[in-house]
Amino acid sequence: MIWQVAASALVPEWVGTRPTFTITVAADGCRLDFTHHALVPALGCFERCAIDWGHFLLRLRAHAEAR
Repeated sequence: MIWQVAASALVPEWVGTRPTFTITVAADGCRLDFTHHALVPALGCFERCAIDWGHFLLRLRAHAEAR
């Protein structure tokens, strides 16, 4: 799944970036990879976004593994 951020009132620097989730088959089930394309250190929001995406993905993992 690829999002193309067209507008963002909360984080205007995201406009033009592409948060992407890729699911692949793995030996023990599946693997979910996340990349936020064009979210680069030069953006003022980079550090905060990297931390927030990390927290979100950890919660997503915990939720998926609890099922």
